[in-house]
Amino acid sequence: MPRVVIACALLLGGCASALRGDLPPDRLRDLPWTDAPADVRVLQARALVDRGEDKEALGLVEAVLATEPRHVDANRLRQDLLRERGRRGLAVAELERALARQPDDPLWNYLRGRVAFGQRDKRRWFAHAAELAPDLVWPWLGLGHSLADLDPARSLAIYERLYLVTDAHPLVAIAYAQALRRAGATERVAAVCATLASDQRLPGVGDL
Repeated sequence: MPRVVIACALLLGGCASALRGDLPPDRLRDLPWTDAPADVRVLQARALVDRGEDKEALGLVEAVLATEPRHVDANRLRQDLLRERGRRGLAVAELERALARQPDDPLWNYLRGRVAFGQRDKRRWFAHAAELAPDLVWPWLGLGHSLADLDPARSLAIYERLYLVTDAHPLVAIAYAQALRRAGATERVAAVCATLASDQRLPGVGDL
């Protein structure tokens, strides 16, 4: 039995099945932080951000997007860096143009949700992206986050499901630990962080 199935059986106790709302499917695609060259470069950019070298990080991310414009994590980091520079409006304008051309593109809908104001507006964009591509991991992550205050039970159920079906992927585990912390489930937070600490896909995160 895979290690994450054992861990989830202990952590979750089957509680997610009793909660309402649609949940992610058994198989998801486009998980980040692999050993693909673009993923490696985006992780390098994230390391630059951690060192306060935002300008260099933005340059590296834009170099990735020049060859892979649909790289989701590169787009996410670029959005974050633009927001930090007070240029959220640029990100919104770019996505509005993309959506005018391709209104049912799940990637553009997901990214538009990330720069929307208010959790209800974000939820609308993320839910539509999940409807368009239910096997894409990103809209579910966004939906879980946007529901944290509006519907915390469903938010936690989404993260629990993502944690299971992605084999405790570190990006999911970070979000799941935050949801558990909000729910006051400190023992389960510790268990998730212990799994993160041993995950080589993002060394050191579980120790934070």
